[in-house]
Amino acid sequence: MTQKNTSSSKQITTSLFSDKQPETPLPFSQLLVINAVTLLEPLQASILFPFIYQMVKSFNVTDDEKKLGYYVGFITAIFSMAQVISSIPIGWLSDKYGRRPLILIGLFGNTISSGLFGLSKTLTWALITRGALGLLNGNIGVTKSMLGELTDKTNQPKAFALLGFMMAIGGILGPGNFKSIAIGGLLSDPATQYPGSILDNSFFREYPYALPCLIASALNILAFIFGYFKLEETLGKNLQSGNNVKKQKSYGSIPESEVSSLGSESSLDSSSSDIVEDDDKIPFSAFVPVISLFLLAFHEIIFMEVLPLFASSPIKDGGLGLTSKKLGILLVVNGLFSLLSQILIFPRVAKFFGPLKTHRFGGLVFIFTDIIFPLTVVLVNQTFRFFGVTYQWSEIFLQIVMIPKAFGTICAFTSLFIVINNSVSPKFLGTVNGYGQTAATLARTVGPAIGGILFAFSLSH
Repeated sequence: MTQKNTSSSKQITTSLFSDKQPETPLPFSQLLVINAVTLLEPLQASILFPFIYQMVKSFNVTDDEKKLGYYVGFITAIFSMAQVISSIPIGWLSDKYGRRPLILIGLFGNTISSGLFGLSKTLTWALITRGALGLLNGNIGVTKSMLGELTDKTNQPKAFALLGFMMAIGGILGPGNFKSIAIGGLLSDPATQYPGSILDNSFFREYPYALPCLIASALNILAFIFGYFKLEETLGKNLQSGNNVKKQKSYGSIPESEVSSLGSESSLDSSSSDIVEDDDKIPFSAFVPVISLFLLAFHEIIFMEVLPLFASSPIKDGGLGLTSKKLGILLVVNGLFSLLSQILIFPRVAKFFGPLKTHRFGGLVFIFTDIIFPLTVVLVNQTFRFFGVTYQWSEIFLQIVMIPKAFGTICAFTSLFIVINNSVSPKFLGTVNGYGQTAATLARTVGPAIGGILFAFSLSH
């Protein structure tokens, strides 16, 4: 028995680090459109942040500036609320009528609604156009479905790593950073910001917030044009997508239930049988990774909400007392590491160990970093000097904690996207990804408020 186990162990070890199957080349033009949609979604969500306060103030809805925050909140929240409403129906429609038309309709609709939002002169108009923008951005789940159908087990990790890479860029260049500042901040009210220039004209004086929204519209129409000519339909094609679990019980080189279950290893057989034998409904096993995605997104948004509050709060109140500059440097370093590990490390890890084990590893990292993270406060006011410069140990320790946290986030989320794609037959792939997008968006909608309340409670008690 020992000899048999040793032989089996050697075979698995050998299979992990051998490349018996050549990697299928990724379709460049298809991925370009998919990743463009992925990158444009956070742009649509964040472009208004630099100018939304001034826009709402120009509506003259109230004379009390203290109440403007309510109306700002309505406009910013309606985008996510609309996404929650539309993601599942759009996913179902993509299962029925195809991925390509839903992606193209979303891009074309974004072109129109983004431009119309920039022309807002009333609160009602802003809410309607912003809501339409959120409804049309519910097609993010469709892009994941198309990506699953374009790939097989040899190139799935790399393809989904590219998707995560674009999401990471969207996060780094999103709210409060370069992209929204450059487009939403530098280009809003151009007649006032750049007097005497070509932008100082009657149109931009009448519609001061049109330019950044028109730029976003232009990016969407470019993606639409390219997609119209280059994007091919994937629904119903005989592709080795890995979505039919019955066909592919192995992922990479490990012949175990690494592709479709977040439960016990033995649960794969029953769920895969459900997929094949009962093709008229989505098996319950497909909702397990969707629930996991909600919990992950909920955890992540609360962590990222609490991080700047904890880091910036005064030391006397239990925070770290970091300046905005120091916090910004920490986040930039963390973001750059995320980008590099997403594209260079994750594909290899996921291909060797499978998405399920990689996902579980990310969850274990979260447990470790969540326990260690608040202990950073113990090192406050403890310093050391290096080349004549004084550093806080708390800053260094926080960065050390954030690095594995970033990699854990990549492993947990990106591998879970693969698991969701591999958990159901292609017939329901768009619908299940729609559920996943709804779950993630719902978590991002309610998470920040809950995180802020919990942090404020912890400081006061």
